[in-house]
Amino acid sequence: FLIPHTADQENSERTDQIESENLYAVLEKKIIPLYYTNPKGWSEIMMRSMRDVTPEFESGRMASAYYKLMYC
Repeated sequence: FLIPHTADQENSERTDQIESENLYAVLEKKIIPLYYTNPKGWSEIMMRSMRDVTPEFESGRMASAYYKLMYC
């Protein structure tokens, strides 16, 4: 699920408000209905999401990035 963001960087309070509204819209119109109407589809999306992000949050990758940042 993509949560639209705003390009208005000059007014951080307005940016936060718009992005908060966007988050709630995605939750109300897409995520929550899917959870209740299609639990199997919800589970498949969640499992796919976890597989997709694991390489970025895996501890070996983080240790390697830390080493390169601090010692290279």
